[in-house]
Amino acid sequence: MKKRKLQVFGLIALALAGITVFVTRGIPVSRQSDVTVNGVPIIQDVPKDAIPPLDFPQYQTVQEAIWIKEDDIILGIDFDGDARAYPTKILNWHEIVNEKIADREIVVTYCPLCNTAISFDRRFDGLLLDFGTTGRLRHSDLIMYDRQTETWWQQAIGEGIVGE
Repeated sequence: MKKRKLQVFGLIALALAGITVFVTRGIPVSRQSDVTVNGVPIIQDVPKDAIPPLDFPQYQTVQEAIWIKEDDIILGIDFDGDARAYPTKILNWHEIVNEKIADREIVVTYCPLCNTAISFDRRFDGLLLDFGTTGRLRHSDLIMYDRQTETWWQQAIGEGIVGE
């Protein structure tokens, strides 16, 4: 397979003032099996999309988000003044947010095991991709998949590792 990478957008921590915060939660299911792909161990922790990605996140203003504590870790992204905040206590339950910010189609990703937060452009080779969780790990990092081609993507590097 030819190496293919998603375009990366940096994800940074932002101050809370004036930023909308997304809210929702889910409960993952657990099961274990080992899979090998090209000699690299792929560990399946949960079934596909058992950790549900967010496709249509709901938002609260900072003033409404009274459940956020002062020492909570908040990840944020800002495009053209359209700023969003993603509390890691929510991302722990979802890991992927398919998002549109300031007319940019992006996916916000978070792997709680290796503590990486990266956002990517969801447009690739003329397609708008929607991402979900494979339930698998490689090098203790989230493996995502896109629903359009079923390609598996390594979250930490944004590279297609299995599929088209």
